[in-house]
Amino acid sequence: MSRTTRLYLNDILKAADKIARFVESLDAETFKTDELRSDGVLYNLMIIGKARSSAACAVAVD
Repeated sequence: MSRTTRLYLNDILKAADKIARFVESLDAETFKTDELRSDGVLYNLMIIGKARSSAACAVAVD
């Protein structure tokens, strides 16, 4: 595994950890009305998607 792939995987882990922290102790209704937290979760999901796509490309090139 290349160093680049490891960095992408680390980005995924960091983003997943942030999502978990953002939503802990929230019920669904509170999450729906908390725009800041829902935007933070969406942003980190986008990071996960981009990192996953980039990691797959890095593995294909290796």
